[in-house]
Amino acid sequence: MTEGDAMVDLFTRYAKAFETLEPEAILSYYHEPCLLIAPQGVLAFPSRTELSRFFGGLMAGLRRDGYAGSRFSSLKGLVLGETLAMVNGAGVWMKRDGSELRRFGFTYSFQLTGSEWRIVVAAVHDPDKGLSLGGLPS
Repeated sequence: MTEGDAMVDLFTRYAKAFETLEPEAILSYYHEPCLLIAPQGVLAFPSRTELSRFFGGLMAGLRRDGYAGSRFSSLKGLVLGETLAMVNGAGVWMKRDGSELRRFGFTYSFQLTGSEWRIVVAAVHDPDKGLSLGGLPS
């Protein structure tokens, strides 16, 4: 398994934790502080308290909308140095009836903190506009 593959594996574990729709399940994946960049703007989370509040609202909305899980494609990981890595791909939030709730692209930057990789910047973007990490060493 390459370092890039290991980062994709970490992201996949994070995504499974997200599917529980319980903020506490994902908080340990995030660095303190961290940023979320989305088409709606930039949000800074100085601590897990603010992060939990944000994801609590987001996950409550997903529950109301019938969220059942996520599907991902084009997952690519890249280790940029001893303490910095990225995972990029496209995702779809799925409803219980099998229909699509939302498509999105994402690029997550991870920082090595102690012995754990943590999300320091989560950028959500157009699913067709992601980085091409293929062909680069991982």
